[in-house]
Amino acid sequence: MPLCTCTHCKALTNDNTTFSNELFEGLRLLYVKSNFNFSEAAFNNIYKAFNRNKISFNKVKRKLGSIVGIEPKIYDMCVNSCCAFVGVLENETKCKFCKEDRYYSNGKARKNLPFISIIERLKLQFKNPERSKELLYRHNYTCNKGEFAHNNIGDIFDGQIYQELLNDEYFPDPRDIAFTASCDGYQIFRQKTDDLDIMHLFFENVAPHMFRHWIGKFYPKNNEWNSNEYTISSKTWVEIGEIMERSRSHMPPDIGRPPRNIVKHSAGFKAVEWANWIILFSLPLLKGRLPQSNLLGWSRFVEAVKLCIQPLIEFEELDLIRNLLIEFYNHYANSYGVGGERLPAFLISFHYLLHVIDSIEDFGPCRGFWQFPMERFCGMLIPLVSSRKLPYVNLFNNVLMQERFKYLQLLPIYNEKVFSNFKEKEKKTWPVHRVYSNELYVHEYEFYSPFVNCVLTKNEVIKLKQCYAAIFQKNTSEITDIKENYAKYGKLRTKDGNIISSKWWKKENDSSRNDFCVAINLTVDLQERNYRAPLNLREEEIFGQIEYFMVHEFQNQERMFAYIRKIKKLEKNSSVNLKFFDSFGPLQYVEINMKIGNKNLYLENSYY
Repeated sequence: MPLCTCTHCKALTNDNTTFSNELFEGLRLLYVKSNFNFSEAAFNNIYKAFNRNKISFNKVKRKLGSIVGIEPKIYDMCVNSCCAFVGVLENETKCKFCKEDRYYSNGKARKNLPFISIIERLKLQFKNPERSKELLYRHNYTCNKGEFAHNNIGDIFDGQIYQELLNDEYFPDPRDIAFTASCDGYQIFRQKTDDLDIMHLFFENVAPHMFRHWIGKFYPKNNEWNSNEYTISSKTWVEIGEIMERSRSHMPPDIGRPPRNIVKHSAGFKAVEWANWIILFSLPLLKGRLPQSNLLGWSRFVEAVKLCIQPLIEFEELDLIRNLLIEFYNHYANSYGVGGERLPAFLISFHYLLHVIDSIEDFGPCRGFWQFPMERFCGMLIPLVSSRKLPYVNLFNNVLMQERFKYLQLLPIYNEKVFSNFKEKEKKTWPVHRVYSNELYVHEYEFYSPFVNCVLTKNEVIKLKQCYAAIFQKNTSEITDIKENYAKYGKLRTKDGNIISSKWWKKENDSSRNDFCVAINLTVDLQERNYRAPLNLREEEIFGQIEYFMVHEFQNQERMFAYIRKIKKLEKNSSVNLKFFDSFGPLQYVEINMKIGNKNLYLENSYY
């Protein structure tokens, strides 16, 4: 591999030891340590086990710092984290807020704040050609360039706050970077409950509060107020909890962790579990158990949440969301707050619902400023702490090491020599009985084993003829010479990497979760019975179960199909936007042309 000719790498090549195999081996092992956080002693012993004694942990660590060039600056700070002694506070000896001393009696600062320069890190990023193009995202997005062209609310740059900054002549250069700050107040050793962004508002406040209303435990000091027409009996809640437990194996993996019994585990529900309760489970499980007026009021909140969490929000949907949340708030005030008579019901979190649209208008979609990413990042910090005596020092050292490795990957030589072993290798070629794909579908979809050669039944031949007739826009009688042999597969991988299984495969793996129940968008020809009439196409959504996947050859062309059992009749409750059905009906073949969205499987451009 030719060496990189960038200024940074040229300077490194002047040192003959820079590219020694020992250094690369040490950096690889240090990278593994940064990911799995094993001890320094383990690092040195692993090195010795392979007769590598020329370089130690500390030497590799120092070398990493000198290569990347990211060095922290240490500032004194208040022992209670009130402030840092910088700027106008640089010469203070006491905290101006809590009055605690800055120094010990020996003159040493009681607490330090390490800081890694953002500017220096941006300089390193802009030196990398690929990364520098990615950093132009803000400019390309706001200019509606290429793939970023849009006419909806899709990012924080569509918000009014950013637009006001533009009007004040900020960000004139395409290379300018816009930062947002997420103040989570994370603490490693103590729990906190005072965050209230949109994630916490919807999923950690409103949903649990409503649940406590329905189980009759909202007012801990007034049992009389806990008995209302919307209070659901304990027996009914036990039934709801058991339904959720039984449905665990029937829930597709796309929804995240399977549902837990809400009666037993609600106190330990994570935000994503409350989100699933709101969006997926609450309406069907409360239907017929909660009074209709209360179910209708709750459905307004459910619909608003569904719209808010979309990655893209249409401008006309803003008024709809606002009206839905106002309707829910008014319903809550009248039904649960009894028109203002029960003041403890009027928690501030319910008032905040009236300002959700203001936040979206200011900052764009909820995903741009809610705390899910920060919560996930904070969860990644906990395993990095292995020292009880100096936990924060230990945490920073590990974070600094990981940060240096991120920037080491931007240097072409080190990216090749250090990280190549950790990257995905070239795609393996599998035998057809393990993995099948087809040029007709641009190899975007793959069937996975189990695999078996089968013969079509008479009924399956008839249904396959109907499918081919729709594909080629012919009468069924014109479809002849259907081969009876076909290859049956158990699973499908879509172009997005999602795995869809089948009922046939599920029978062999009862412990696995159900991911064969799907929502299907079919393009229906309303004139299918009159094949001479012009096409009259309409999109129609149906639901069904995938029985199996199939590869079948017709007219010297192999095609990929799903054999699906549709539901008999889809019932709709338009007042609460709820769809339901009682039983399954006929089977049909659908040609594979799939995409995944909103946790559902859609089969497009298919006919019946």
